[in-house]
Amino acid sequence: MIWIGICLLGVIALLPALLSLRRATLLRDERESALALHQAQLAELERDLNEGMIAASEHDSARLEIQRRLLGADSLPAPEMRKGASTGAIIACLTGLPVAAVALYLSVGHPGLPAQPAGPAPCGHPEGRPSQ
Repeated sequence: MIWIGICLLGVIALLPALLSLRRATLLRDERESALALHQAQLAELERDLNEGMIAASEHDSARLEIQRRLLGADSLPAPEMRKGASTGAIIACLTGLPVAAVALYLSVGHPGLPAQPAGPAPCGHPEGRPSQ
């Protein structure tokens, strides 16, 4: 019966970590962030031109500068990251850790022994109460 409680507590303790793995987090590297920023700047520049906030000559020079930055950002090397490998390793550790703990307890621990005090009883009395 205690094993059900141990398993339930283990699942509850590991649940936040397992749920965070299911969540699709979008991690951008430096290159992707720069490309998204420059694309947004180009869209904002076009909007400003359509609203008449900037002149056509200013629009052309600003667009040329953003395009130069966009080409510079596109030449950055893309990092080589494999999400699947790290996720698999994390899942293996999260499931392997409780299994290893139970295996260690069953091999070294003594689940059948009754509870014993940590040290001798005070005052020499076997129950720990002073004699009267």
